[in-house]
Amino acid sequence: MMKFFNTMLGSWLKVVITAILTMAMAKGDIFAITLKECLSAGAISIMPIIINFLNPNDPRYGNKK
Repeated sequence: MMKFFNTMLGSWLKVVITAILTMAMAKGDIFAITLKECLSAGAISIMPIIINFLNPNDPRYGNKK
């Protein structure tokens, strides 16, 4: 299971969960968030993963050298 969280999908999942929980805490009620907000958090949270994947000096997602 821990190996999964070091993959690209696992990294994205960690960020999505964190973004959704942060949004719920900011609203003050975990049941007040909508599906649209959750999807937006998921779409926005993939950006750092893409940036890391495209960075040739970042070895986390495969050897690019």
